[in-house]
Amino acid sequence: MKFAHDRAELLSGSEPVLYAAAAALRAHPELASVVIAGFGDSHGSVKRNLDLTTRRAAAVRTWFIHHSVASSRMSAVGCGSASPIASKETEEGRAENRRVELKAAGAGACAR
Repeated sequence: MKFAHDRAELLSGSEPVLYAAAAALRAHPELASVVIAGFGDSHGSVKRNLDLTTRRAAAVRTWFIHHSVASSRMSAVGCGSASPIASKETEEGRAENRRVELKAAGAGACAR
């Protein structure tokens, strides 16, 4: 699930991943609790990135709720620019860092 710079709206093309994840969550009720962790690139202040990544995680949580995943199974957390997965020096790398990950509760939402 990817996001444009400074935006919390899902980019078009995210739907296949979202539908697959929602189907997996519905098929595995034993995954009682999932954390939706939002990440950002290195631009902007720490406070702004934390707010933005929280809104990104919340947008994904809302999408899942609208697609029949129980809200009680999910929490959303913003991680700011922590734990980049790609270079912070290129636009391509920064785009990769603007993402949301699903993690089992207790797995350290913002850690890699």
